[in-house]
Amino acid sequence: MTGVSVADMYAGLYTAIAILAALQHRARTGEGQHIDISMQDCVWDITAAQTATSYFFDGRVPQRKGNRAGGTFGVFPTRDGNVVINVVTGGQWERLATVMGRDDLVRDGIYADRRSRQENADEMGAIVEEWTRQRTTDEVVRVLTEAHLPSSPVPTYEQVASDPQLLSRDMVTEVDQVISGKVTVQGSPFKMTKTPGDPRQPAPFLGQHNQEVYGGLLGYSDEQLARLVDEGVIWHSDSALVDRQVGLGSSPAGQPPCTPTGTAPGGPFTRSPLSRQGFRFTPAPRQAVALPARIE
Repeated sequence: MTGVSVADMYAGLYTAIAILAALQHRARTGEGQHIDISMQDCVWDITAAQTATSYFFDGRVPQRKGNRAGGTFGVFPTRDGNVVINVVTGGQWERLATVMGRDDLVRDGIYADRRSRQENADEMGAIVEEWTRQRTTDEVVRVLTEAHLPSSPVPTYEQVASDPQLLSRDMVTEVDQVISGKVTVQGSPFKMTKTPGDPRQPAPFLGQHNQEVYGGLLGYSDEQLARLVDEGVIWHSDSALVDRQVGLGSSPAGQPPCTPTGTAPGGPFTRSPLSRQGFRFTPAPRQAVALPARIE
């Protein structure tokens, strides 16, 4: 798979927004409601935001543009990399033509107004690209900046991951995991004064917070939780391993470090001494379980 899972990510964001709106409605009216979010709907929404008007108004079918939103708006190759140029208005176009030494383009009728420039975007893009290819990224950005034209280098992934601004905002951090050891991950973009969160917390084990969620939030009793575990509805996370994860306990007597045992819907499991292999399951024969429609 290449690229970013845009549909998955936007569906999650839109779901969070919908939940907040539903909570506001409940706070005002006391009414709850069902939320229905489709990944296809989300992708259409962000796509149609810039394309639907022209399509439904005059039937123009949007075409794929790659990294170019227009003839002078997009990514252009340089001698040593790539640069983003954002030239849209007539005044910006005139200054760009002057910078490139092509004042004749300003007088050319096919580039006289914005609509004409849009209709001849490919030709304009080729002219700009011919100019950028002869220069380094730094040179292009410097010249355009001096002409008050928006531009920026396109950084490599390594440059982004070590960017001083990102690092100053803790967007790269380390997490200590029992199984994997120290892992470098991205930080949290949510900077909040009262509830900032902590991305350095290790990922929970499956079932680690059953008590907090089912007991604390949903009000299930210990007996009801035990019933769910026995019937294979939820996973029972071994307390010894969880204690090792959060640094609260030690290995059981007579066992190698971090060698917990426990039960799972498929049967009992054991884990070898601390390694990257994770859990080793020894499943018992499974039986069909009639799951309850609700817990009384």
